Amino acid sequence: MEKENRQKQEHGENNKKILKSLIENYSQAGYISENITPYQTGYPNLDEKQFKIDHLITFTDGEVWGIHTTSSIRTDRAKQIQWDAYHIKQINQNVKKVYLVFPESLNCCDRKHALSYQRKIREKRMYSAIDDVLSLGELEKFIESKGLEKEKMGKRKAIEGKNFEKRLVTILNHSANITRWNQVSSTEDGFFYPVFEQIMNLGSSPNFVI
Repeated sequence: MEKENRQKQEHGENNKKILKSLIENYSQAGYISENITPYQTGYPNLDEKQFKIDHLITFTDGEVWGIHTTSSIRTDRAKQIQWDAYHIKQINQNVKKVYLVFPESLNCCDRKHALSYQRKIREKRMYSAIDDVLSLGELEKFIESKGLEKEKMGKRKAIEGKNFEKRLVTILNHSANITRWNQVSSTEDGFFYPVFEQIMNLGSSPNFVI
């Protein structure tokens, strides 16, 4: 049990590092003007750190998003995140969106839970302070789209192309992917690892030609 709990904790910490890496990339690219991590807040005259999410990001136009990552979107865990998201929005009314993010390499069972919860929110079958449940890849597209929303189509497409090239370089060189590929850690999901794996498998194919 102790070993299992330690692995779950390590898994969670690795996921947070991956999300942080993505946000830092877009901060350096000029999309995000401020990133508070972790973001903690509370009501006046009460615990100032009662409610917490992994990141509070502010875009260059001033729009604010809360972002939290988890590899387990089961009922008890989801309720805790909903509780934090609700009160963060009540306390800080600048927060326009709160997104719950899951790793690209989530196992089949946990992915099923994540997508089920995602459907309930998107189909408005439940009250939710969380605006959406996103894969890491979907979050990246949301951030890129938000950052480029005021650009003209031609310039936007050119920037998206450059971003794609940079993304591939980051994926191929990210230490988390190399760690998982070499099977050094069983708690590492990697940074867009399915893409990394596809490229590596293609490169090892006998029919692959440069």
